[in-house]
Amino acid sequence: EVVDLEKVDRIFKAVDTDGSGEIDYSEFLVAALNENKIMSHSNLREAFNLLDKDGDGSVTADEIKEILGVGKEFSEDVWKDVVKEVDDNGDGVISFEEFSNMMRKFVSQKNFEYFSN
Repeated sequence: EVVDLEKVDRIFKAVDTDGSGEIDYSEFLVAALNENKIMSHSNLREAFNLLDKDGDGSVTADEIKEILGVGKEFSEDVWKDVVKEVDDNGDGVISFEEFSNMMRKFVSQKNFEYFSN
């Protein structure tokens, strides 16, 4: 397998925060924990609450359309499909748990794509 040296160098420089040319234990821990910080319960809750306009604890297709559909000319089915994609229990809305699961899957997929390209 061919190693992309530019990508390795970019990752190394991002993790080597003190510019020493080496990744020490604390830099390694910070890099490993950074994703956990971004995906913390409170950050996920805050993002979910932005979508949950009426504060009822779930996100509907209309709420998604209100936030993400400004100036867009998509059919109503598009917004319903977004909900269906995330709605694990089939109740027609996105719960906080379903939203959190979707975000974690998305971040994991993006990390996989980043490190495998």
